[in-house]
Amino acid sequence: MRKGTSWDVELCICRPDALRRAIAGRRLVAALQPQQRLVDGSVLGLKALARWKHDGKWVPPAEFVSIAQDVGLAQP
Repeated sequence: MRKGTSWDVELCICRPDALRRAIAGRRLVAALQPQQRLVDGSVLGLKALARWKHDGKWVPPAEFVSIAQDVGLAQP
């Protein structure tokens, strides 16, 4: 487990095998965040953000993205 992780070891949320199962089970979702121009509020585009709900709780991206990078499931 990474230093400074907010998850309890007993929950096993931060383990790479839990993340692999979530990816295989298509349990990660994309949330779209609009990118707006400050001058007039017009939408310039969208940013896709990965989200993962595990056992009814949202796992912070800072937790699962770094694990995905560590085990080769995502590129930095």
